[in-house]
Amino acid sequence: MSGYIHFKDLGGSTVTSTPSEQSTPSSSIALSSSGTYTFTSRHGIKNAPQQSSSDIAYYDAGSSVRYDKTVISDGYGWLSYISYSGASHYIAID
Repeated sequence: MSGYIHFKDLGGSTVTSTPSEQSTPSSSIALSSSGTYTFTSRHGIKNAPQQSSSDIAYYDAGSSVRYDKTVISDGYGWLSYISYSGASHYIAID
């Protein structure tokens, strides 16, 4: 994934764009963009796709989740799903 980061010199009127690359996830698991994932070990559930985000709950080995998309963030591949409350939750897959 790639994109641009835009910087503006506040002292003048020049705007500079530089390409940026998304980091490659450390996960070697190939996942489809949506589906069902069955866990083989305990994984934390987070409110944001960031390792620094606190775990709000866990999926244990043998549990499964239906996810609606995958996200690459913070150097990891993440499963994303919408909970019953309507909030998005994320699980890092290693």
